Amino acid sequence: MDALRASAMELLLTHHPEHITIRDIAELADVAHVYIPQYFGGKAELFADIYPTAAVEAASAVAWPPLSTTEIKPELLRLARLALWLAANHPGGVPAGPRPVVSRLPDVLTERYQLDEHTAHLLTERLIALVTMFAGAPTVVSPDPIDLAAHIDLEVRILTALANESAQDSSR
Repeated sequence: MDALRASAMELLLTHHPEHITIRDIAELADVAHVYIPQYFGGKAELFADIYPTAAVEAASAVAWPPLSTTEIKPELLRLARLALWLAANHPGGVPAGPRPVVSRLPDVLTERYQLDEHTAHLLTERLIALVTMFAGAPTVVSPDPIDLAAHIDLEVRILTALANESAQDSSR
């Protein structure tokens, strides 16, 4: 079961959940594909099973500002795609439970930009929605490729301006 989980996690780093088959997962794990329905019930149940692990790994990948201006961490994209896929394809949707990115990012934003908790939480939701939309449905906004890194860079500049404005207001 652990080999199947690890294989699914690895494949999801570079492939959309829709394009991964149980045979792909089993082949990478070097086991028969019948084990996925036997152990998990199917692909959707396996993906729901690994969602909490993917969420923790994504939260660990959160760095602000992003370390790279050219790409978003694959762990964050994996989580966004997985969440959207589960919402549409798993009977229970996205599994209930902690949302580590939602827990970690406001702290990072509060520390980095001295924002109040409410503003940091709203910005966290905004950033998660941005990444989720662009990662999961990139052609909804535009038929041309979306430069997600440029949008994140814009968010950083908006945050910096907001933090500078807040600091000026505090000094008055």
